[in-house]
Amino acid sequence: MFDAVCCNLNIDREKIVRTISTFGNSSAATIPLSLSIANEQRRFSPDEKLLLTAAGAGLSCSAHE
Repeated sequence: MFDAVCCNLNIDREKIVRTISTFGNSSAATIPLSLSIANEQRRFSPDEKLLLTAAGAGLSCSAHE
């Protein structure tokens, strides 16, 4: 899924925060967890744009910019 989003939106794969290998399926906590980890690694700048996406079980999914 990550690779498809990167390909379709022309986003460098190195910019993606992936937490599933470390924390497993964190479901509803995926976005806040990923934001926290990314911000620890490199502080966000005030004018930086973030693409926040998550997929739930079944047919559920979400995206917010």
